[in-house]
Parts: sequence; structure tokens; C-alpha cells
Amino acid sequence: MAVPVEPVAADLEALANPAPPVAPFPAGVDPVLPAPPAPSAQPAGPLGEQQEQLNELEALKAEIKNLKELNDEKSVDSALKHVRQLLSRPPSIFDAFAASTALEQRC
Repeated sequence: MAVPVEPVAADLEALANPAPPVAPFPAGVDPVLPAPPAPSAQPAGPLGEQQEQLNELEALKAEIKNLKELNDEKSVDSALKHVRQLLSRPPSIFDAFAASTALEQRC
């Protein structure tokens, strides 16, 4: 013997207010997968790879130049610091030859 089932409020709500129809996807569009990426501005193949390598090489050259300039600045600062230390000695133990030698060796 079947027991009568009363409709639930949600069922009555769905019957009273049906959902709007779903628009179908245009042909050729997959609803799950994203669109393929746009083609790159550089040409594909060996020419594009060579251009990327040249750009990377130029960037590395610029970075090396900056590091050399920074190293030169540090060496000059180091030489001046060493000479200041030699010059700060009392006159009785100051050696002018040691100061000039330090400048020649550091610069």
C-alpha cells in the first residue's frame, strides 16, 4: 500500500516560479575549457628563439656592466678608507711611502 506524499514547499516554489530557459552555447565554444591563448607577437620557430636569446644576452651584458661599475665604486671607496686610516696615524709613525704605495696598489 502506497503512502501519499505531500509536496514540499521547495517543490511548490519550483512549480510556481519556473527557472528561465538556459541559452545554448554558440557553436564551437566549449563551456568547460577556456579559449585558446592568442598567438604571440614574435614569430615562432628558430628566428623567434634567436631574438629572445639576443634580448636575454643584451640584458645580461647590461647587468654585468652595472655590477662592474658598482665594484669599481667599492674599490675606490676601499682605497680611500685605507688611505684615511694611514693618514690618521700620529706624525711620528706616519709613513708617506706606505700611503703612496697603498694608493698605487688599490687604484
